[in-house]
Amino acid sequence: MGLLGNFFNPRKPRSFEYNPVYYDAQAEKKEAHRKRVIQDMRKERGEDIDNVKYVPNIRGQFRVHKEQKSRIVHRQNVRIILIFIILLYFAYIFYTHL
Repeated sequence: MGLLGNFFNPRKPRSFEYNPVYYDAQAEKKEAHRKRVIQDMRKERGEDIDNVKYVPNIRGQFRVHKEQKSRIVHRQNVRIILIFIILLYFAYIFYTHL
């Protein structure tokens, strides 16, 4: 009965829920300005301030990391190829002298 019940009353499909995240450049500029003003006010009062700077160019940071990683991988690949060529050379010498 359970099998026939599922056949005649199939499950309803899940509904699609998408909550968009909007980027507001003006609001971001206002927030950055507000943080700078607060940091300047704290500096004038003589309070300890965070010396951590906000880096807005996160896309560039990913690119730099990707380039560094690709250089490392390229070096590793070249090293493996050179080792393979050297091993083939020694194998050739070994088999020709037998």
